[in-house]
Amino acid sequence: RTVFAKIIEMFRALQLEIKFNKLEILEYYLSIAPYGGNLEGVNAATYAYWGKPAKQLSPAQIALLVVLPKSPNGFRPDRHPQAALKKRNILLEKMYTAGLIDQATYLRSIDEPVPTQRLSFPARIPHLAWYLKSKHPQKTDFYTTLDLNIQIRAQRIVKQYITGLYDKGIHNASVVILDTKSRKLRAMVGSAD
Repeated sequence: RTVFAKIIEMFRALQLEIKFNKLEILEYYLSIAPYGGNLEGVNAATYAYWGKPAKQLSPAQIALLVVLPKSPNGFRPDRHPQAALKKRNILLEKMYTAGLIDQATYLRSIDEPVPTQRLSFPARIPHLAWYLKSKHPQKTDFYTTLDLNIQIRAQRIVKQYITGLYDKGIHNASVVILDTKSRKLRAMVGSAD
């Protein structure tokens, strides 16, 4: 909040502009922006508030994500739904006035409720996700060869199989399924639960 601090911020902004283009800077910002509580990054926020990826959001949901980083805990919809709703609707009105959305979309969007609770994150591949993140901490998106249907089926089989072994003192198991022809990973179950 001092003049010296602002000069340093300006210098850092120039360094970023030299090293990265505008789209890269926006991508980096969206991956670390605060969205209330311990949520960082737009992907974490979309799953925590709506349980789906950002590309499937409505204009009202996108507007809420845009206003949240300005005051992540003050506009948190699960704690302060009225403040979140008010800020989101102000932005929606600006979007309508600027011609970014039509009147029907605007009217439909201001009637859309804000989420009043956070959802649990999907934990389909927790061990693989942890492994990939530990190997590549700066990366936010990973593309794998896993087959979700095989993964879910393998998890179910491991859980069923292990319950029959409790009396023998066996309480856990893990499974890795590979496609023998392509040698690609199809499922990875790190534990029975």
